[in-house]
Amino acid sequence: VKVSDKGMGFNSLVIRHANGMTSLYGHVQVFLVQEGDKVRAGEPVAESGGTPGTPGAGHLTTGPHLHLEFMKDGVPVDPMDYLPALSGVTQYE
Repeated sequence: VKVSDKGMGFNSLVIRHANGMTSLYGHVQVFLVQEGDKVRAGEPVAESGGTPGTPGAGHLTTGPHLHLEFMKDGVPVDPMDYLPALSGVTQYE
């Protein structure tokens, strides 16, 4: 749906899914898709960044990581309610 390349700022990618869901991936260092592309589950869409001083990191980042947001009908929802459970991964309150 949206590719936001702000150079050294906060780069992000938004993907539209079925049933009113969208996902935002932030701190993108390299985009592997363009707006309008169709992607399938498991297909790489970007390379994560977040390391201070690198493209896509933004000004407030403290280390490499992926910023992930899920929205249902435009309302933010907890991604942990939609992602498969992983052994050893804890949800922080």
